[in-house]
Amino acid sequence: MNINKLLFNKETSQQVVPIGYKDFTFSGKDIVYSDHQNITIGSVALKPANGEIRDVILTPGDLSGKKTTMELKTNHIAFNINKLDFVDKKLVLDFKDVLIENANGTIKAGEHKAVKKPGPGIIQSVIIRKVS
Repeated sequence: MNINKLLFNKETSQQVVPIGYKDFTFSGKDIVYSDHQNITIGSVALKPANGEIRDVILTPGDLSGKKTTMELKTNHIAFNINKLDFVDKKLVLDFKDVLIENANGTIKAGEHKAVKKPGPGIIQSVIIRKVS
């Protein structure tokens, strides 16, 4: 991770992400996350304006059938971001475009449960203007 002009002060400490920055880059290889859904990523590269993720594999971690699971593989995901901001401590995300190459897989629904009224979340809006 590389952060240019990192800022932490009284004003930024009140935000959801308590730091400010002019620019950043984040990259990594061989990332693995396991829970009810296992996620393996070959490589990731993120900047404030765009990102690229390669060799994504999703496999079920919990085979009980209680939760929705995905078995999915894609070689490449790329995206460009028009806006990434927090308004009233809620995420506002506007994607210019998203490219997904060679995706193949299945999604299996979990057990149907009574719908609970969701509590306050962190996402205000996500807009995706074009998907290829």
